[in-house]
Amino acid sequence: MAEETPKSFWDKARQWLEKGWVQGLAVALLTLLGMLYYQFVPAVVDTPDGRAIHAASVGFPDPDSYYHVKMGYLYRTGEVQAAGPNFHWTRQSTWSDSFSDKDYLFHVYLIPFTLLADGPADAEGLATAGKLGTSLLGMLLVLTLFAVMRKFGLKHAWLYALALAAVGGTYIIFRLNMCRSYLMALMFALTGWLMLARGKRLPLFLISVAYTLSYTASHLLLALAVIRAASELLLGAREGSTRAKDLKSNLVLMACIAGGIAVGCALHPNSLELMKLWWVQNVVVLALSHRGTIAPVVEGLSNAFGLTLDLQTEVEIALGRELEPASGPALAFSSPLIFFGPIVLPLIAAMLRHRPARETVLTSGAALAFLVAYMVNIRFIEYAAPFMAIAIGMWLEGILASQGYKAWMEKRPVWSRALPISGAVIALIASLSMWIGTSLSYRIPDYGDLEKAGRWLQSNPEAHGKVVWHDRWDDFTDLIFFASECDYLIGLDPTFFYAHDSKRYKDWVEIKRGKRREFLDTVKDDFEADYILARRGSSEYFYHRLHEYAQQGRLELCTRANDDSWALYRIVR
Repeated sequence: MAEETPKSFWDKARQWLEKGWVQGLAVALLTLLGMLYYQFVPAVVDTPDGRAIHAASVGFPDPDSYYHVKMGYLYRTGEVQAAGPNFHWTRQSTWSDSFSDKDYLFHVYLIPFTLLADGPADAEGLATAGKLGTSLLGMLLVLTLFAVMRKFGLKHAWLYALALAAVGGTYIIFRLNMCRSYLMALMFALTGWLMLARGKRLPLFLISVAYTLSYTASHLLLALAVIRAASELLLGAREGSTRAKDLKSNLVLMACIAGGIAVGCALHPNSLELMKLWWVQNVVVLALSHRGTIAPVVEGLSNAFGLTLDLQTEVEIALGRELEPASGPALAFSSPLIFFGPIVLPLIAAMLRHRPARETVLTSGAALAFLVAYMVNIRFIEYAAPFMAIAIGMWLEGILASQGYKAWMEKRPVWSRALPISGAVIALIASLSMWIGTSLSYRIPDYGDLEKAGRWLQSNPEAHGKVVWHDRWDDFTDLIFFASECDYLIGLDPTFFYAHDSKRYKDWVEIKRGKRREFLDTVKDDFEADYILARRGSSEYFYHRLHEYAQQGRLELCTRANDDSWALYRIVR
């Protein structure tokens, strides 16, 4: 019997590197390092003690992150639990009397990280808590993507997972690094798609429960199930089955998802309020964007369930930029793979006479659905990019294993091997370059321009428990981050204000836009405010009118921005 040739070092190393757990560990470590770099951007700076390495990015890349990390802290201190459904921090919102934490599981996740904060005024500790929590969750998300790819049989899952940035471009990098609950929801969406493919009922039910407790978009799991079922009807029956049996199986899976969502709502601390919040955030917001079509229907349904709304009257409601449609000539070039991948790869497969696997077509359908959603609403990049990464991986591995490609390898041995290797290297270099470039571009050197106002409110006990009237709804996140001892008007979405009291909302808009000369009594009596925080950018007239009130002795200046872009006043009673 001939002796076996001993394996070389490189053969052993290659065999070891092909192990799933080794690749998973590498993906996790590289992602964690990338997340931490984005969050802190370490740089050598001059200090009184000499040059030293410090974080060049101090704050968060988006305003909502400040709110989320502070909520984790308020859960730890028990203040959110004590408030219950009466979220007094937003006095003019539906949250004021029917609050339900749409990000409940995410805020619970952040609780242990907030131990880094030495009290509510420790902005540095709270920011560090949010950054570390986001970094760990981002790592878990990419690791989940890798694991799902491995379960779908992708040999080079590590490559496609690390190339996520090349697929989604700079915007997916930006979205991945926000301290937001959709990072958790994305993990459930990806594993949910895998369970739909495997027909696993109990895991799908449990995923739906967790999804509902962590984010208000658990209905997306139902949407994925519908997309998959419709695609299967078009493709034909599975092997050894019939269309009727496949449809029945998919309906059972949808029932598992619906049951999981129902149980998740029931397990939520404020389950009835959660359904009202879901309706406002997902349906009313959509109706306000389409007043001439679906608004009358939504208004009628809302009124029938006791939520009095006027959705057909034109009113100024400025939503966040993340809800805008994708546009601009640079759109396709900032993330070309997400657009050109689903066009080029099927063409290559057709040229090679390769018929894609059934799961490749089904996953591509889901990815394309999210791509269309992204074109309508740019925040869907967070779903479109990972699903497209899976689809691209399935197409590539199917093409590389096809008979047509093998025949080309025999004719062009150098080109056929150099092409995929070059593509992989370019994708990884592009991902790394975009990650570093985005990190440097989005450095946040401070905690926002309202830090001075927030610290004043926090450090002056006479302001605690009082209401601050503010003219921009998105200022709430900065304010509660620094001064959760005070109450405010509205936060996260102006629709919650409009749904709560449309008349008062219109008063608020008219006052801040400078359409009323006399408004102080309204602010004081109707809004029950004790302080006014105003930005010059809202209205020059309104801003100068406050200065006139101060000269008359009806307002007292507390503090203002160094460049006079905002001012905080106390109402003299």
